[in-house]
Amino acid sequence: MKENQQATPSGGVLTISTEDLNKLEKEILPIDPFLFTEKTKSKDIERLCKQLRKDGVIGFDTETKPAFRKGIHYPVALLQLSNSTTVVLVRLIRIKDFGAPKWAPLRRLLASYRVLKVGVGINDDGLGLEKDYGLVTNNTLDLRALAKADGMDVLSLTKVYSLLFGKRLSKGQRLSDWERPELTPAQMQYAGLDAYAGYKIFEKLKHLKTDGMVTKKLRKTESRKARQTPRGETRIFKKNV
Repeated sequence: MKENQQATPSGGVLTISTEDLNKLEKEILPIDPFLFTEKTKSKDIERLCKQLRKDGVIGFDTETKPAFRKGIHYPVALLQLSNSTTVVLVRLIRIKDFGAPKWAPLRRLLASYRVLKVGVGINDDGLGLEKDYGLVTNNTLDLRALAKADGMDVLSLTKVYSLLFGKRLSKGQRLSDWERPELTPAQMQYAGLDAYAGYKIFEKLKHLKTDGMVTKKLRKTESRKARQTPRGETRIFKKNV
């Protein structure tokens, strides 16, 4: 911490400049992520969802193919989930039917009130999952509430993480194609690390958590526009969960 920087209760600092952020060592995901696709076996889905439940909290994030033309909106392409030992990447865009029996462990995990899901902007991510795929996410906490409670003057996952752990989350893959047939190793590292970082931030700041920070059930809003494919067809997979 620099001499003119004020410490937060957690031992971090209030803010960080982009210049100082770029000087930090890049963080590396210490866990090999497991990929859920249409071909993933039921036993693996059940086993990994059980592992994700064990800490009672999971880091949560999503990725969407960037749209570079006005009026084009894509469905959520990837869901990332992480705890201390397990990272799972769900290739939403490559899975035909989340109402199929084999996906029941994932549906139950997302809807569970016993497992807290944490992330930056997580409520918008959860609403996007429900709109595009019918996957309901309950019991969420936006990490920005914890960062604010700790006195930080930053809102992004990258800056909150850097202030707490002194390392940088690379954003080089953020605008890559998340709908490509196969994800690259760099994409998997980036995506998994965002969810893992969310979990670590919560563990560091969980003493500041209050009941008022937790959203038990997300509310649909009419103001959110339906995500559409370039051809104008909305991809919605509505199933009973």
